[in-house]
Amino acid sequence: MASLLTDEDMPEVVHLLQLLVDELTSRRTDPSLRTTEVPEIVVLVSGYPQWHQSLQGPSGGMLEHLLGTLISDGADVGISVLLSGGRELASGRVGSRLPRRIYLPHGVSQDTQMLWPRLRPVDPLPGRGVLISPGHPSPGVEVQLASSPTSAETDPADEGAPGAVDTPSVSVRPLPQKVRLHDLLSSAQEHRSPDAPGDPVIGVAQFTQAPVLWRRGPATLVLGAPGTGRSTCLEVLRQVLPDATLFSPQGTWTEEPETTTVLLDDADQLDAQRHRSVDRWIQSGIQVVGAAQPSGSLYSQIPWSHHARSAPGNILLSPTHRSQGDFFATSVPVLDRPIPGRAVQLRAEGPRMIQWALPG
Repeated sequence: MASLLTDEDMPEVVHLLQLLVDELTSRRTDPSLRTTEVPEIVVLVSGYPQWHQSLQGPSGGMLEHLLGTLISDGADVGISVLLSGGRELASGRVGSRLPRRIYLPHGVSQDTQMLWPRLRPVDPLPGRGVLISPGHPSPGVEVQLASSPTSAETDPADEGAPGAVDTPSVSVRPLPQKVRLHDLLSSAQEHRSPDAPGDPVIGVAQFTQAPVLWRRGPATLVLGAPGTGRSTCLEVLRQVLPDATLFSPQGTWTEEPETTTVLLDDADQLDAQRHRSVDRWIQSGIQVVGAAQPSGSLYSQIPWSHHARSAPGNILLSPTHRSQGDFFATSVPVLDRPIPGRAVQLRAEGPRMIQWALPG
């Protein structure tokens, strides 16, 4: 299986459809792909009423455009789209672009059937329907859909040899709700940054789920509302960064830390004297990571935050409003609801969504 996504994974769905449209373009324009056998790709969309609601959202126009492109142009290059649904599919623009449609009257209300074209009468049985296609215009031709075999009817010989599953050419998976740090460390060596080979892994990236590396800077901010995982992020950094010390306003404090990295929890609650000490640490070469709540007055709450504004790896945890990224003067993707550990990593090449690892 290449990808399994739901209407809660809209960024991943749009990204997957864009990859498929890119694949469609490559198959149409690359002569080598036209002369060689390419694997068939099938896009299955079930529960269309839920997807129809998503089409009314901010990314709905792009989703509908990409899906329509695959429907209209994909069949000639081995990319097929199969949708199942009811009233919304029968009356919507996406459904009208389908060249072949099977109508199953069993269990369907008369109100919905009134949206259908004129069909020949068939027995109201499960799987019994009418096919409408360019070769079979209205009233169509009667068909019987096959049902899925039970496990007792499945021949093990038909399942193929173990390990014979091909690696899909296009694959997108949603970000996990949780990921453990120790599960990522084994693959970190394969994703080292060439210019910073010692950077540790802190999570996984959206779309690819490749390990995400920590990006060092003189000062870095981890901003997030309560409950989004600020303290957890600092604990992970304490485990993966060599010679890192964790301070908090209520905990132990020293004016002269004997460490190369200082982690500050609740940095926006430090008093003026400690803020001056932090600024002095930064200027002396100590790397500082501060966790705080997003705020429009962050400059006044954290006077040394100007050192972090252009840092290469600032973190914004579970942003639900675009204004939460105003401090960094950049547009950030937002979530419908906070997810602990879900974060935007603000990079020079553009922000990306990640899932921060849990300690251990």
